[in-house]
Parts: sequence; C-alpha cells; structure tokens
Amino acid sequence: MIAFFPYRFPNKLLVGTDTALFRLKRYGEALAAMEQAIRLDPYNGEFYYGKGSVLRALGRAAEANQALKKARELGFEDED
Repeated sequence: MIAFFPYRFPNKLLVGTDTALFRLKRYGEALAAMEQAIRLDPYNGEFYYGKGSVLRALGRAAEANQALKKARELGFEDED
C-alpha cells in the first residue's frame, strides 16, 4: 500500500511553480507562490529561501535577508 500525504504535495507544486515563474522573471507571481507555500508549511526552510531569492531579484534586500535568515534558522542550507 502506498501512503499518500496530500498536505505535502501542494507545497512541492508551489515550489515548482515558483521556480518556473522566477525563471520567467515573473517575480510578483513567484513571490505569491512562495508566500502561499509558507502559509501551508511555515517550518520549511526551502520556502523561505525561495522567498528570499525572489525578494532579492525584486531589489528588496532587507526583506530578502530576513527570509534567508529564517531559512537558515529552519535548517536550510544553500547547496551553491
């Protein structure tokens, strides 16, 4: 039997959406996707990292730094 956890799937879908929108330089929509993902799972550092990346692209450095700090606090480390 395969276990299905529906609460995780929408989050990953939103991250994929964010990535696609980010690459298309549709930053406002990418930010909205990340904020929705954070509302669904506020303890996922990957989502805060994505939000920080989008905010940085929008030139909102102070907000980006806060989101990236939160990502680190939640244990997310950028692989780059």
